[in-house]
Amino acid sequence: MSPLPAKYVYWMAGPIRLRTLGLYSVRSETRLNVHCPVPGSYEVLCIIIATMRDRQERRFQMWRVKRYEAAGLSQCLDDLGWETLATLKYGPGGEKTAAVMLLRRK
Repeated sequence: MSPLPAKYVYWMAGPIRLRTLGLYSVRSETRLNVHCPVPGSYEVLCIIIATMRDRQERRFQMWRVKRYEAAGLSQCLDDLGWETLATLKYGPGGEKTAAVMLLRRK
């Protein structure tokens, strides 16, 4: 995946810089995980890697974003006892890449 802009890394690493003694440098890493329990889903992880003065590295997961296909999520939730009453797709330019789902406990 493409690296995060330096400004984002600086902003996200702010709490780490303030609270970590012996910090030498920080860098980011993003990971894509496609091994998720909901078919058609994936997650993106952002990890800040802090290098200490003694060259040891500490890893901090700063955020995680999960994306689902509506049909796969609906089926997974159905298996867990939730009935999908409506799926309303929307998005810019008519792409409809996002959705709101109305669910009811069975």
